[in-house]
Amino acid sequence: MTSPQLYIHESTPPHWRGAMLVMFQFWISLGSTIGTIVVNYTAPLSGRISYQIPLCLLFLVPVLLTIVSPFIPDSPRWFLSHDESESALNALRRLRGSHYDQTLVAAEFQEIKEAWVIEKELARSASIFDMFRGTDLRRTVLSVLAVCMQGASGSMFVIIYGTSFFLISGSTKPFQDSIIVSCIGLASVMGMIGFSRYLARRKILLAGSAMQAISMLIIAIV
Repeated sequence: MTSPQLYIHESTPPHWRGAMLVMFQFWISLGSTIGTIVVNYTAPLSGRISYQIPLCLLFLVPVLLTIVSPFIPDSPRWFLSHDESESALNALRRLRGSHYDQTLVAAEFQEIKEAWVIEKELARSASIFDMFRGTDLRRTVLSVLAVCMQGASGSMFVIIYGTSFFLISGSTKPFQDSIIVSCIGLASVMGMIGFSRYLARRKILLAGSAMQAISMLIIAIV
């Protein structure tokens, strides 16, 4: 979950980073929806096959990634961090493709290089304890709270325990209800691809968190 997002951030053009990170979430939501549909139709089967089919399907994506991953270039920033400028430029050219304007590639490479030089200079005088001092402490707290907000939204509750929750709530078709929830989540993620480019991150975070909190509160009250 961590490495792909870091790779996307380092290898995607700046103006597409928000959309690409949303696409990362889109594929997770799509996989979750497909998984829920498969489980819905294998649950009534008798015998071990009812859980063996979903488990076998889980291996498809990891096997595909294992085959494809060696052909993915390292991020230009990673090469620069190891003083391999030529390899970094070649990696960027490969990521952007032959049809991409090479002038823009050169400008982007220079920007990445300058940012890395500044970061390296700052790192020389930095300490891990700086995270808990002055302005950096505020950044640390904000970062941790942002992640906590994601957990507190109740999304993991719906994803992991949704079917069980529908079952104990009296639903006669808990798996189908989970499919509906997954599809709504998938549609929401697709909508975010456009919003992420035109709306401020803070507004999206606050509005989304408020809507999720209200939804969870309604569930609790009912």
